[in-house]
Amino acid sequence: MRRQAHAAIDRLGKDVDVLIEGKAGVDEFNNPEYDWILSHTTRCVRTYPNRNTELNNRGGPRKRDHPVFLFARDDAPGGNDRIRYDRVLYELESPTVYDTHVAIFGKKVSE
Repeated sequence: MRRQAHAAIDRLGKDVDVLIEGKAGVDEFNNPEYDWILSHTTRCVRTYPNRNTELNNRGGPRKRDHPVFLFARDDAPGGNDRIRYDRVLYELESPTVYDTHVAIFGKKVSE
């Protein structure tokens, strides 16, 4: 079963860059400065928990982008990392580990 899930992610998924927060240097007061640096590249599938991706409010409909990313168990990034999927940056939330894959919700990051 695990091989089937990995094969489906490889076949249907896209390559994504995984970014982790790392020390980039120090400022003039010798305080550490952090930045998002490339950790590795992996494949994942983006899906949505339901088809209702619009919210209605007084201002009209608002599209939301809160997808679920599916990774192979061996290659899943950790929570609080970021990925770049189709040139869009997403911050990852806590992962949910299944027997066959890892599912992680992501929030779009405005750059």
